[in-house]
Amino acid sequence: MPRNINPAIRIDRCVCSGTSFDHLRETSRKVGAESIPALQEHATFGQNCRLCLPYICRMLKTGTVVFTEIIPEESMRVDCPEVFEGGGAE
Repeated sequence: MPRNINPAIRIDRCVCSGTSFDHLRETSRKVGAESIPALQEHATFGQNCRLCLPYICRMLKTGTVVFTEIIPEESMRVDCPEVFEGGGAE
């Protein structure tokens, strides 16, 4: 088992806003948002601690809404570069 996967961990929402990833996935599908900045135009998340952003990035790519691994923010530089290029969650 990779080092960063822990089945005891359940990450399924933005802790600061309380918005579930399931709700965000449904919102993204409904409005056609394919990036974090586009989704932030329709939902509140990722505005304080930003710890949810790597998970939301992965959710937008895969549809996964419950995570049992720690995803480092650095992964977003490859998977969701728009967060760093265009403001969005900055």
